[in-house]
Amino acid sequence: MILLFFFSSHGQQKSEKRGLGYGYHSQKDLEVLAPGVSWWYNWFYMPDEGVRDTYQQSGVAYVPMAWNGNFNKSETIRFLESHPEVEFLLGFNEPNFKDQANMTPSQAAAMWPELEELATRFDLKLIGPAVNYCGNCVSENGTTYSDPIVYLDDFFAACQGCQVDYVAIHWYGCGGFDWYLDLFKKYNRPIWVTEIACWDQDNISEDQQKSYLINVVDQMENDPDVFRYAWFVGRGDGPHISLLAGDGELTELGQLYVNMPVHDPADFVTLPTRIEAEYYQTMLGIQLELTQDETGLMNVGYLDAGDSLSYHLEVPDDRWYTFDIRVAGTANGEVDLRLDGDFVKSIVIPSTGGWQRWITLEDSLQLPSGRHKLTLGVLNGGFNLNWIDIITEREVEIVDLLSSKVPSSVRLFPNPTSRYFSVHMENAERPTSLEIRNMGGQVVWKFSKAFGRDLIHLDLNGLSSGVYLVYISSEDSIKEVQKLIIK
Repeated sequence: MILLFFFSSHGQQKSEKRGLGYGYHSQKDLEVLAPGVSWWYNWFYMPDEGVRDTYQQSGVAYVPMAWNGNFNKSETIRFLESHPEVEFLLGFNEPNFKDQANMTPSQAAAMWPELEELATRFDLKLIGPAVNYCGNCVSENGTTYSDPIVYLDDFFAACQGCQVDYVAIHWYGCGGFDWYLDLFKKYNRPIWVTEIACWDQDNISEDQQKSYLINVVDQMENDPDVFRYAWFVGRGDGPHISLLAGDGELTELGQLYVNMPVHDPADFVTLPTRIEAEYYQTMLGIQLELTQDETGLMNVGYLDAGDSLSYHLEVPDDRWYTFDIRVAGTANGEVDLRLDGDFVKSIVIPSTGGWQRWITLEDSLQLPSGRHKLTLGVLNGGFNLNWIDIITEREVEIVDLLSSKVPSSVRLFPNPTSRYFSVHMENAERPTSLEIRNMGGQVVWKFSKAFGRDLIHLDLNGLSSGVYLVYISSEDSIKEVQKLIIK
């Protein structure tokens, strides 16, 4: 049994860390970013004109910046007076670069009290000068500041007792980010990574950029020392770095960035469901990668002995569940399943002959009702994991309908939707009825003889966000079942 469809009991969770460094937004741009992005900045003290009066409607917070020592203090004050919701002020942008803020450590330290005055007046947190390795660099007292650590060391020496609540860094290396990030932890301040992308190699492919994004974003989401981060850029001429295509349209990289998982220990998924492997709550020793499987964007890769993944489950009933896992690998592996720390069973993972040659292993699992922590501990590695299906017999029957190879004659759009959606049915038998059921099987919406025409528009006001099943029936026989997501 290969399940081509999944039940999801939780929607995309918005990351409090995730942001974007970019100007020239439209309101539509911010709205498509909003499901996964919490903040943005544009290297200026106020939003760009196109969204200056509307950006707050998107729920994506704006963070102003004092770009260099000549920032417009009076206009910054005017903006802050009219925007009391602002919590942070970004400091100077790449001051060790002559073609950026162009400030020596002592010059930056001498100007810092101007930022402290704003912080005191408007109750702001200050983010320190954003640094990176440079080529054309400022010099002072015989030191040329190509090394960002040397620059910050001298800045803090010249600015002792200054209010610097966070350290800010940039990184464009296509590798080595974990090493670079660790360098700045010695300052004992949370870190803002305010520019990051893979941009130090020639001929960077789209898949290479996607793989890079997956790894660095997952690393930053898991690192408690990273307070916030921002991808560079929204639209740009770099090697496949743009998150935005047309007005309000995400690139494939943008879709990936918005939908990257957030590993919230307080989050529980309600059964029955498919759990994409990357949506773990806690982990040890794993990394993510693009998947070539027929479903999903990512998989957990290169699992080795000693690695582990934990998932938080909300189990509605004491019962047996089908427990299927999607694996691929080059060696025979084995995992232990533990529930709340107690051993349940071991599962042998056979070699599939390739890291992206996927098979589904069928098993079963008895679970008690309540909230539980399910941990997969790797005893023998050499395999990848794409997803876990934990469903009941009733859901298996529905999956058979959802997984039918018969081309669908029904289209639901937009899907996901926030309230309104349309149904288009080609060559419908009449009379045809439509039911919307929640994941517990309860009918929450019903249309008898719904399709007097091929296209109908529906208002779902009153239904809470979540995943529903749409049953299309004719003459009391279920002809098709589709998933509908309400945001």
